Amino acid sequence: QVPQSQTIYLSYPGDSFLELYGNMIYQIGLPMLEDYIWRFLEISNEIDDLKQKVDTGEVLFPEIIEIGKRKLFDLVNYNDFATALLHIVLSDTRFVAWKYICGESVLHDQRKELDIVSVIDNDEKALRAFLSLKILLNFVNKTRLFLLIDEMESIETLHVFKKQKMLNSLRRVMDLNPTGLCMIMACTPEAWNGIISDYHAFSERIFRNVILTPLNEEMLRQLIIDY
Repeated sequence: QVPQSQTIYLSYPGDSFLELYGNMIYQIGLPMLEDYIWRFLEISNEIDDLKQKVDTGEVLFPEIIEIGKRKLFDLVNYNDFATALLHIVLSDTRFVAWKYICGESVLHDQRKELDIVSVIDNDEKALRAFLSLKILLNFVNKTRLFLLIDEMESIETLHVFKKQKMLNSLRRVMDLNPTGLCMIMACTPEAWNGIISDYHAFSERIFRNVILTPLNEEMLRQLIIDY
């Protein structure tokens, strides 16, 4: 199969990696994520047009979910997240599962309904969820993830501790995804110079830094061709 890509645009990075992750999931959207889960179940069960066959009763839903669950648990080392993903295709729990996956607050009774224990409520769990989602995308042939982060200079307004945590999280994302991830950050030169001069562990992982001048359409096309 020809590798396919998933492109996500974020208008700003947010105050934490948890917020960045949640905004990324919102940009993917529930319908697209549901499509990815159905595609995962099709591949896992080796059945084409699976959703239609489930709707017509040709295939038993509990059986394909059980096979998918075993496969997803083998792939993803985050059982709560994997369980919530599968609940996306269950009509009774899809919206609660969506809230959980987005990193929103989920009540104890709702977590019991999803058969999960914890919630995604800090940067570490958000990073695990991000990595798990990328594994799912790879499985359904979305092997190239393009993450476009605008207004990167906004992190300069964060407290120095929060700023360092954010940059460390982005550095870990780069380290843990040596292939299949392209991260493009738009930032004012003044803020960018401060970031790369103060946080060497982050800046040394940026392989190409493109300084943009005001461009017309033809100049923009040529820039893309050159790089």
